[in-house]
Amino acid sequence: MGQRTHLVIVADDKVNNRQRVSIYHNHWGIGRVMPSTLMTVIPNIRWGFDKYRGHNFLDFSTIDYKRLGYSLERTINYTDGKRITPVKNAPKEFSDWMTSEKAGDYMRNFDNNNGCLFVFITRSKIAGYEYKTKFEIAWMIGSEDAYHPEWKSEDGFVINARNVENKRLGESYCNWLSTRQWMSLDVNNRWWTHDKEFKELFNRFLAYWNINPHKNPQKVKNAA
Repeated sequence: MGQRTHLVIVADDKVNNRQRVSIYHNHWGIGRVMPSTLMTVIPNIRWGFDKYRGHNFLDFSTIDYKRLGYSLERTINYTDGKRITPVKNAPKEFSDWMTSEKAGDYMRNFDNNNGCLFVFITRSKIAGYEYKTKFEIAWMIGSEDAYHPEWKSEDGFVINARNVENKRLGESYCNWLSTRQWMSLDVNNRWWTHDKEFKELFNRFLAYWNINPHKNPQKVKNAA
């Protein structure tokens, strides 16, 4: 039961040579929940950047997951691209989180049926105490929202095709989706399409904080 989703924050602190992946779970996360959470998370993280410029921002950019209704599933720490936290089956290389194939392979093992929102944060030093912070996001379709073809069981029972309109987006946990693609999900029509004001609000939020789509290095897998 429930619309189980995950918020995945992939943080790369090039200033202090540390990387961290934090995974949060929400049991009722469909529709406006994930974008609304992002609008709370980003200002909170930016506060850590601005207040503690001379320190390691990973130590201060935490999320009050209890207030957000999220439960922390796990945190994976890396140093120099190598995993240092003994989390079973987690990607060994930090760079693996940048690819939808390897990130999706890991996330499909969680209690998730309505997808994930990935937030990629990169902090680099310009000069002195001047830093550059880059934000990118990508969405990943879940098993309940992805297209499922019609099939027949051994005893002849026929399961009809589901989510035919989402076939163009490919298999679950395989591809990065843009915000525009996420908004077009058939399962979310009652949340997005008829709520133009919220769509406009969220797009203005992305523009204000200069949050860009995560670049997808792979082609969409098994998409129409």
